[in-house]
Amino acid sequence: MAAITIWGQLWEKMRTMIDENKLSVEELDHAFGQQRIYNWSSDFEMELGNASREESSFAQKRIHFCTEYIARHRDQSDPNVELMRWAICESYFDLGQPEEGEKAFRQQLTESPFSGWGWIRWSDHYGVLAREDQKNTVKAVQILEQALEIEELKDRYYVLERLEDLYAELGLHENVTAVKQVMMELLTEDQDIKLKPQTQTQTQTQTQTLVPPTENVVPLTSVKVGRNDPCPCGSNKKYKKCCGSIKE
Repeated sequence: MAAITIWGQLWEKMRTMIDENKLSVEELDHAFGQQRIYNWSSDFEMELGNASREESSFAQKRIHFCTEYIARHRDQSDPNVELMRWAICESYFDLGQPEEGEKAFRQQLTESPFSGWGWIRWSDHYGVLAREDQKNTVKAVQILEQALEIEELKDRYYVLERLEDLYAELGLHENVTAVKQVMMELLTEDQDIKLKPQTQTQTQTQTQTLVPPTENVVPLTSVKVGRNDPCPCGSNKKYKKCCGSIKE
């Protein structure tokens, strides 16, 4: 917790520098070089999130930091900015304000409807990351089922993986079996594509002919995870801080 306080003071100094010199986060980062602020900011946001689960007051600090960072970032389509927006949505749940969290997630998913991990983050706050008074496994399932209706959904495999766990928790064994079948088909298809390099047109044609026999489910074309994405193992850490660090 002491480290978070120090990091907060560091951000105050950087924010002052940005505002007084009329800079953006990117411009200040360029002056330092090697994306130091970019990487530091994502780590700070993550640690604020971890602390929020132990002490809810840190959730407000997380919202405050993310809001300030986003406002000072020129490129609003940057992946780091999107992560900060998801973090704000999550923080309302940690504050014990699920209604505000619902509103924030719905708004963000209106802007980024294809984000599989966005839907997972929302679902998790009624499922694996839910506070005791906010736990609602049925609602967590409904959110992920709604996500799977989107044809261009990214990271579909991981949405199905989370849904499998929720079905198992509810004792819906037939649903678990069906989800596992689709997941295997997605993995098999992805393997085939990697083993046989093709042109973009050929890949698109193959994708269209290998639709798994499940209504409203479209094959996954990639299961790669970005360094700043949540780790697929479910640890709620960033990939670069978890399983990704083993490969580096």
